[in-house]
Amino acid sequence: MDVEAPEMAVTPHRSGTFVRKPLEIRQGLFGGEHLCCIQSGATFMHRTRLLLAVIGLVLTTLTQGLGRAAGQEVALTPMESKEVARGYRAEALKLKSVINDKGQIIGRISDFIFGKDGNIYAILAVSDLVGPGGHLVAIPFRSLKLDDPRGEIVLPGASQAALGQLPVYLSSP
Repeated sequence: MDVEAPEMAVTPHRSGTFVRKPLEIRQGLFGGEHLCCIQSGATFMHRTRLLLAVIGLVLTTLTQGLGRAAGQEVALTPMESKEVARGYRAEALKLKSVINDKGQIIGRISDFIFGKDGNIYAILAVSDLVGPGGHLVAIPFRSLKLDDPRGEIVLPGASQAALGQLPVYLSSP
């Protein structure tokens, strides 16, 4: 009875030495055959886990990089540029009177706040002078109508009394 000794391969070991491992012929994915080291199941699983971890790390890094790159792109199309040009400058609106839909002056724009939530707020002074008899209130900027035919800033449905009932806006440093 003749028993052939398997072919051997010399592979590096994590201890820094070299180990002789037997080789076997295995079927390839696409039908071909190739020689490979016979490994224990634990070594194969360890290498598979390591490979999957590396692939996951690479994909996560690439996905985050693409998200940041896409978020950093700021370009205005010609149509958006025209829309911006037809807009209103904050300095031009500041200190302008605000009226209600009845034409009554109900306050004056004192400032603007750009919220962390992406909303813009107009800070209104609810009397001629902010002092003992008046106060500041914050209202959503989108509530204001800037395209009034009279050229006024309108807050529809509002009154000085109703604005006086809103919480006082206190600016933070």
